[in-house]
Amino acid sequence: MLRFLQILLVCIFLAVHTQAHTPTKAYKLLVFLDTECPLCQQYSSVINTLQKKWEKSIPLQIIGIFPSRFVNSTDIEAFKQQYQVNYVCVQDKHLAIVKQWKAKVTPEVILLDAKNTIVYRGLIDNWYYELGKKRREPTTHYLDEALRAISQKQKPLVTQTSPIGCFIQQ
Repeated sequence: MLRFLQILLVCIFLAVHTQAHTPTKAYKLLVFLDTECPLCQQYSSVINTLQKKWEKSIPLQIIGIFPSRFVNSTDIEAFKQQYQVNYVCVQDKHLAIVKQWKAKVTPEVILLDAKNTIVYRGLIDNWYYELGKKRREPTTHYLDEALRAISQKQKPLVTQTSPIGCFIQQ
C-alpha cells in the first residue's frame, strides 16, 4: 500500500506541476537523465539547443527525470547549473515514472502528445552508435526530426529507436 501511495504521489506531482506551469503545452518530452552518466552530461547541450529551436513553434514541455534512489535535489540542481539545463527536473526515487514508461537507459527520450500517447521514443540522435563509441558528428537527428514532423502536424517517420546509454538500476 505504501508503494502504491508513493507512485500515486509522483504521478499527482507531475500532473499538477505540468498543469500549473504550462497549461497550453500539448507535448511533453521526458528526458531520463543521470548526474553521473557521461552521455547525459554531453547531451544536455543538445536538449537545450532543441528546446530553443522549437520553443516558438511547438507547445512543448521538457521534463528531466532522474531515476535514482541516490540522487537528491541538491545533485539535480548542481547538474542543472553545470550543464545549463533550464527545464523542469524531478527525481524518480521509486522508479514509478521509469516503470510507467518502461525506460531502460539514460539518456532516453520519450515524446508524448496531449493524450500521453508516445509519438517518439529512444535516441536523441545517432552520435553514439555503441556504448563508448561515437561518431565525430551525428548523421541522423531522430528527436529533432520527430519535433519537425509534429511542428508540421505529421507523424514522425521514425517513431522508435533503441537507446544507448547508462542502464537504469531497477
